[in-house]
Amino acid sequence: MLKLISNQKRILGSLLILCSVLVVGCATTAWERAADIGIKKYESGDYEGAIRSYNAAIRLNRADSYLYCLRGEAKLAMGNHDGAMSDYDKCVNKLLIRFDEDGYSLLIADAFYYRAQAKEILGNSNSAREDYQEALIYYEDSIQYKDFPPGIIVDLYDRVAEIKLDVFGDYTGSLKIYDSLIRKARSDDKPYIYRQKGYVRLKAEKLC
Repeated sequence: MLKLISNQKRILGSLLILCSVLVVGCATTAWERAADIGIKKYESGDYEGAIRSYNAAIRLNRADSYLYCLRGEAKLAMGNHDGAMSDYDKCVNKLLIRFDEDGYSLLIADAFYYRAQAKEILGNSNSAREDYQEALIYYEDSIQYKDFPPGIIVDLYDRVAEIKLDVFGDYTGSLKIYDSLIRKARSDDKPYIYRQKGYVRLKAEKLC
C-alpha cells in the first residue's frame, strides 16, 4: 500500500480544509481555536505541537468526534501507532452515530482509512482490509454530497480509485472512477487525472 501512504499528504491537505470547516468552523470558542491551531501545526509538520493543541481541544470538548481522528493522524505521523489506533477507534465509534448528518460520511471514511493504515503498519492486514472496505463505502457515499469544493471532489475520486487499485486490485474499477472524474473535473485538474490513469494502466500491464 505504499502509494496510498505516500499520497497521504496531498489528499490530507484538502480533507483537512473540509474538516476545519465542518469541525472548527470560524473558531469562535476556545476548543475550536485550539483545534484550528492543531490543524495548522500538523500541516506545518509540527506533529508534537499538533497533538498538544488537540489535547487541549479535547479537554474542552470531549464530545467532538473528529478531534480524535485529527489527533490520531498526528500520532500516526509520529510513529505512535497504538495511540493512533486508540484515537481512531474513538473517532469511528462517535462518528457512526452522526452518519445521517450532511458531510459526515467523509469524516467516517477518513477515520476508517487512517485506522486501516495504522493496522497495516502494526501487521493486522486482514483487519486493515476490512477498514479499507468500510472507508471505500463511505468515500463513495461522500461523492454524492454536492457542496464539497472542486479540489476535494478530485481528491475523493482519487482516493476511491487508489483504494480499488492498491488494496483490492480492481484495475477496471479504478479506471472507471478516473473516467467519471474527467467528465466533472476542472481543466487544471485533468493533467493529474490522466497521469493517474496512466499509472493504473502501467501497473495493470506489469502484472499481466
